[in-house]
Formats: sequence, C-alpha cells, structure tokens
Amino acid sequence: MSSHAQDNAARPLSNLPEDIGSFVELTAMCGQLPESYQVDVPQDGVFSISTGDLTLIFLENKVWQDSQKMQPFLEKSGDSSLCFICTGADEEIETLPSALELANFRCLSLPARTQQVRNAIRNISRLQALMIDADRANRNVRETNDSVKYVLRVSRELNGIRDTKKLLSLILHKAREIANADAGSIYTVDWNDQREQDSRIVFKVTQNETVQQELEEFSIKVNEQSIVGSAVVHQRSIHIPDLYSLADDPDLNPFKAKHDKTFDLKTGYQCRSMLTIPMFDISYRVIGVIQLINRRQPGIKSLRGVSDFTQPVTEFSA
Repeated sequence: MSSHAQDNAARPLSNLPEDIGSFVELTAMCGQLPESYQVDVPQDGVFSISTGDLTLIFLENKVWQDSQKMQPFLEKSGDSSLCFICTGADEEIETLPSALELANFRCLSLPARTQQVRNAIRNISRLQALMIDADRANRNVRETNDSVKYVLRVSRELNGIRDTKKLLSLILHKAREIANADAGSIYTVDWNDQREQDSRIVFKVTQNETVQQELEEFSIKVNEQSIVGSAVVHQRSIHIPDLYSLADDPDLNPFKAKHDKTFDLKTGYQCRSMLTIPMFDISYRVIGVIQLINRRQPGIKSLRGVSDFTQPVTEFSA
C-alpha cells in the first residue's frame, strides 16, 4: 500500500457508525475508501478491495464455513498478491477450519470499532505487501540460480568444443533457446586494422526451425547499409518488432533499416520480429553479431502457414 493511500485511509469516513457490526456494514465502509482502492462485490458474502499489486478478499462466515464455496479461494492460496480475510463473531472465528490456517489467510472479528477495522485493514495490507516483496525476492533468487546453472552448463559445453563452426552453432542454438526464436544467424567481423574501411562482416551460421536450407558463406562491408552492419558500427542492439511494418523508404526507419524480402518470397517464410545483438571481446571490440528472427509465443514449435507469422510471432524483449 502506498503512503498516499495510507494517509487517505486515515481520513474520517462519512455516514458510518462508530462500530462495524455486520458484513454489510463492513462492505459499506470499504466502499468509502479513497480512489486508490478499487472495490468489487463479485458475489453474496464476498467483496474485495485492491490497491497496487495487492487484493484483499473479505469472506463472510457463511462463505468460509462452507468447504465447497471455499474451494475456489483455496486453489488461489499460493498467490501472495491475494489475502483472504475471514470475518465473523469471536466464537465463529474460534472455529476456523485448520484448512484455512495458511500464510495469506487472516481473521477479522466483528463487531469492532470502525477505526479499529480500518487500522486492521491497513496493517494486513502492510504485512501482505511484505510477503509479496519476500515472494518476489525468493523468485528472483531462484531465477538467478537457474540462470547461473544454465550459464555454467553452457560454459562447460563451449569449453569442450574446438571446431569454430560447431562453437558458433552451439552459441546460436542457446541464444535461440533462451529467446524462443524460430530462426537466427551468426556473423563474425573480419577487421582490417590497416584499412578499416576494408573490414568485412562474414556470414557464418544460420538456423531455422521451420525452413531447412544450407546457405553459403558470404561477406558484406562494415557500414550502415545493413541492419547487421548498423549493429557493428553503433555497437548496440537493434530491435525491430515487425520488419513488415517498416517503411519502403529506409530513411524513415530506425537505423535506416530495410527488409530484403528475397528469402521470404522464395521460401514463403516471413521474417517478422528481429533482434540483432553485437558480440564483444574482452577489449570491448565487436567481434561478431547474433541475429534472432521471429520470437515464438510459448507453446509454438514451428511456423508453417501464413497466419503463423502474425499472432504466434511476437517481438523480442530488447
């Protein structure tokens, strides 16, 4: 809960009794909370208030005492952004089923002073916000550990390869795996230190989950006439959400990008989303470029029909 919301929550509410004695009065009180709270009444005996990432779901005793009615809520008990508050008289709260003694279940006894109820809501919100932060931190730690394990595993694989082309193929495969890219290529930069204008970008490896074909090695100049060349010249990643949305005039596009559709027309494949990433050595000199094509939506294995290149393809996270 933001400090602004907390300050507003401390303001007096109008047309309410000093005591909250029923679930109906509790619903009415929460309906007068500041605009930073969103109140929803989805069904009889249930209402919720939301602020920021947190949603408090209030349950009348006739709901939480009914195991069948509680099943949908229990199925969401692992979501730290939700807090379930069981309300009722003291003697009812004392009979709370053990199945509801979970981390994000709380109790609120009624009747109670209006100010006490508001303070309880504020304190529950603060506690649940801490749980959200802790859950997010734990999730980040798990993701970091998984990432470290993945990098170490890839490093071991890379260390065991001496063939340059196999090494580049593995690097491209792992990059596509991480980004869920349908296709991609790797280029290396052959720098001419005597005449830099004669330096070349050399096409080395390509992979495509949908269209299988071998392409001969070729080279292009290091300049801004290509997207790969622009990534080398500017030493930065270039993200294009949809190549088909580029203007025909390159001057109107970011980095003067132009999409050559020769491959698309020849194969029926559509290069839509693209992420071009320069690779650097330890002296921060560009030594190559990874270009990823068509990030697939989760669950999509390959792109076959024309319609597969619209909704199933999404942009990369640059």
